[in-house]
Amino acid sequence: MPKPTIKLKIIVAIAFIVALVSAVLASISVRQLQSETTSSITKQMHDVGDATVQFIDSWLSTRADMLLANESLIANKANVDRELLVTKRAGHFLSVYAGFEDGRIAYGDKSEDWPADYDPRTRPWYQSASDANGLIITEPYQDFDGSLVVSLAKAFNGQYQGVLAADVTVTDIVEQVLNLKLSNGFAFLVDGDNRLVAYRDTDLSRQPLTELDEELTPTFMANASAQRQLTTFELNGKEKLLAAIEVPNTDWTLGIVEDKTQAYASVSEQITFVLIASVILFIVIAFVAGALIKQLLKPLGELTGAVRTLSAGEGDLTQRINIARQDEIGELAEYVNAFLAQLQQMVGKAVNQSMTLSESAEECRTHALQSSQLVDKQQNDVDQIATAIHEMSTTANEVASHAEDTASSAQQAEQSCQEGLSVVGDNRNAITQLAEQVERATNVIRELDENAQSINQIIATIQGVAEQTNLLALNAAIEAARAGDQGRGFAVVADEVRVLSQRTHDSTEEIRNMIETLQHTTQRAVDDMTQSNEMATSSVDRAEAASERLNQITSAIGTISEMAIQIASAAEEQRAVTDDINRNTQAVKDLSYEIHQQASATGDQGESMAQAARDMHQDLSKFKV
Repeated sequence: MPKPTIKLKIIVAIAFIVALVSAVLASISVRQLQSETTSSITKQMHDVGDATVQFIDSWLSTRADMLLANESLIANKANVDRELLVTKRAGHFLSVYAGFEDGRIAYGDKSEDWPADYDPRTRPWYQSASDANGLIITEPYQDFDGSLVVSLAKAFNGQYQGVLAADVTVTDIVEQVLNLKLSNGFAFLVDGDNRLVAYRDTDLSRQPLTELDEELTPTFMANASAQRQLTTFELNGKEKLLAAIEVPNTDWTLGIVEDKTQAYASVSEQITFVLIASVILFIVIAFVAGALIKQLLKPLGELTGAVRTLSAGEGDLTQRINIARQDEIGELAEYVNAFLAQLQQMVGKAVNQSMTLSESAEECRTHALQSSQLVDKQQNDVDQIATAIHEMSTTANEVASHAEDTASSAQQAEQSCQEGLSVVGDNRNAITQLAEQVERATNVIRELDENAQSINQIIATIQGVAEQTNLLALNAAIEAARAGDQGRGFAVVADEVRVLSQRTHDSTEEIRNMIETLQHTTQRAVDDMTQSNEMATSSVDRAEAASERLNQITSAIGTISEMAIQIASAAEEQRAVTDDINRNTQAVKDLSYEIHQQASATGDQGESMAQAARDMHQDLSKFKV
């Protein structure tokens, strides 16, 4: 791997800067191009849409003007058939008609088949126009021949009051929308219910716009037309651009659709060109920068060669760099020569001083060895004393520890007895409460048994009534049989009554059996509750006896605890005295050991210093001064 030379670093830095600048410029160019292209596409699509919307508005306005040309005559004339017929022919309407507030309907073309009972006041076109303040246009609907039709309607108010209306096909509008010349797209028209009025696929006519894409909701279209900006959606897996324009005086919306990929194809080509140009520019600048840097750094290479020759001189400080230049390289050579002169003087002094340092270090090492021997003898004596005191301290610690453990165990035992006493008391109270609850439960079950007996009496009464009813029904059936055909209906009723009384008797018998079972179960529950009450009373007596025994144990453990505490206190005092002696002895031992370590370290340092002085003298002797 080549060394990272200054030349390479400068070339890499320049290349990085050029690449960064190229990337920024390319990014700015691409963004500007995208913005300009988007503005151009937006303007183009909206221009086409505005022209189409203007055509639709003009077409509807023309039809509206034709319809309303005779409005004043129709509002003030009794027979308006002629005016309606003229309006129909002039405007090429499918039908022109007027509905009056008295329920009459007038139409000029008598070939039209209007029902005799047709009441215009009940029709949506009449009601909507009456409520509106001006001309209304209904939502498109399909005529019997499949063409799309809208109704124009406006309320009039004169000698007569009503609504003037006309039906007209919007085939011209649909054809105008479908015949728009778009290079990479199409147009569509939707009504106020977001249903397609004009679309290239006639099978989707009058279908919701969301059939094309779920995102094309009424809210989406309203926002798109209000912002007059391009929006995107997917159609058949391809991304499309959409410009939505509202049709004036209607709730219709015109949509202009372009394929986004094809619309921005020129942008993609420009991006490719900019990227290729940036790469070529980067390569050219990199080569030019490399050549210039090589020429500019040539003097530095000469200086490097001179210093390399100097370093290969085996410590000869008498050598100098011979480069006669007036630039920074020549100035650097002069500074290196001045440094070599100073270094020559310093090395000469260091050679002489290294000899003196070597002699002093040897003498220091000798004194350190003598001190270390004396400290070793003292260290052995202190170790023996420290060992004896440590054994005595260990024994005292064991006595104190055992005494403390005994006191702690006694206290824990006393506490456990207290807790056991508390638990026994709680147990006794709980058993007492249990006995009371068992007694109450026994009383409740006895009341349940008494209620069951009362229910038995009621059921017996019901069974008696059922038997009497059965007898009466039987007698009625006999009398009905005697009456012949006249009593046949009464016989059927009597038979039903007899069947009903028999069912009542069977049901009461089942209830009585269930209540007897309940009474037996209740009696067993009473017996079990009585035994539970006796066992609870016995448990209370045993709990009181256990409480007395625990009180006696607690008193004995308290006495043991006090004696253990006294022993622990005495042992603690003995341990404290022993610890003081041990601590002082250990301090003397540690001090002796530290002195020994320092003496040994001093000897080692003296040896190291002497060796270093010899090595330094040997190294400095290599320099030629």
